[in-house]
Amino acid sequence: MVYMAQSSIRFEISELNVSKSGWTTLFVDGSYTTASDANDGYSWEHPKKTISGALAAANPWCKIYVKSTEYPESVTIPYEHVQLIGMTEDGPSVAKIVATGGTGIIITAGFCEIMNMAVEATNQHAIQATLPGHHFHNLAISLVNTSGTAKYGIWANDADKCEIDNCHIDGNGDDEVIGIFVGDDCVDVNVHDNYIEGFGDGIGDAGCVAGVCTNNGYCIGIAESAQRVRVHDNVCIDGCVGVYFYKTGGEAYKGHSILHNQFYELCNYDIFDQFDPDDDSNPSGIMIRENFFGYLGWYGDDDRDGRANYMVDAGSNFDRAPLANPRAWETQAIQRSNNI
Repeated sequence: MVYMAQSSIRFEISELNVSKSGWTTLFVDGSYTTASDANDGYSWEHPKKTISGALAAANPWCKIYVKSTEYPESVTIPYEHVQLIGMTEDGPSVAKIVATGGTGIIITAGFCEIMNMAVEATNQHAIQATLPGHHFHNLAISLVNTSGTAKYGIWANDADKCEIDNCHIDGNGDDEVIGIFVGDDCVDVNVHDNYIEGFGDGIGDAGCVAGVCTNNGYCIGIAESAQRVRVHDNVCIDGCVGVYFYKTGGEAYKGHSILHNQFYELCNYDIFDQFDPDDDSNPSGIMIRENFFGYLGWYGDDDRDGRANYMVDAGSNFDRAPLANPRAWETQAIQRSNNI
């Protein structure tokens, strides 16, 4: 029995704010009347006012819960195993980081998770992460870029085994923007179930004339040195290029897979790979199978099974326009031309 002036183990753990799983928990509510970065942040009644204030008090294995309001700041996560958790990814209850003076979120340690938040960046990257094991999901990211230099929604750079899923990423049709950029030396990155729109001009936009985009952007970009990137079940719509594989030297890409994605209203290429799978001296190493390319006339569902009649198999790894026979292909890559 615990007597007066004695402490139980449970009480001591509570005072240290350590959960049963070993995580410390901090709370941020920028709109709370008495919120302050001088608060301990251990409850919603004594929250930190800024995310940066919570991170200044954080350590590895820390969960930071963020209430809905706008946070005009740019934050850096320097510790492993930090979770940044909002209430929802969109709507009136969203916690939104509005980047000021730099990238919205920079992660310099491994195994971090960001979920249920929004990030808005003007002439900045939204999220930049290095080191392995990150998970980004259920995020709403908006880029506005008039800077003339490339800016990214989510940039994984030398970040192995990252997962990016269930995000809505909007490039607002601007220049030099990439929704998700899998950067140098990334291995085993999994990009799936995202909705990516407005990265450059789409078909029907004023800047797209005869397959040439005034505003050039990519929904997903993959660096030459990245390996074994899996891109599946994403929707890429209303932009310039769907998935762009960079080629700066002579080494072919190895082990990537582009499966079950949907491409609509892209002004230029759906999938762009400069290597040729038929070149025995330096073949492409990308598997592209069962993606749906939204050309006119390909939306029929005669058997009413919920799937389009034709799943396009671009086995030779180039974006190819369908002919009268949906399983016949032209012999070289072509630009999109007012198909939708």
